[in-house]
Amino acid sequence: MVTIAFIVIQLLLLAVMLLFVHEYKRISHKHEGLVHTIEPGIKPSCTLQSTIIIWLYVICVLIVAIASSAIYFFTPALS
Repeated sequence: MVTIAFIVIQLLLLAVMLLFVHEYKRISHKHEGLVHTIEPGIKPSCTLQSTIIIWLYVICVLIVAIASSAIYFFTPALS
């Protein structure tokens, strides 16, 4: 039962991450479209910085998910 709960929590964590990335891309495209309507041909300066931040978030979430899974499944007392 504990293993099932752990897997569900991990899947929820990854689902929230995917939702966050999806919403980020949606908002980013709207922002970029807005900038293009105001000043055609100019790429928003914040796009690269926010892309780096979102990839750092994704990497951190994946590291936490993989590390906690490894600890949970490779520690006999926990599973």
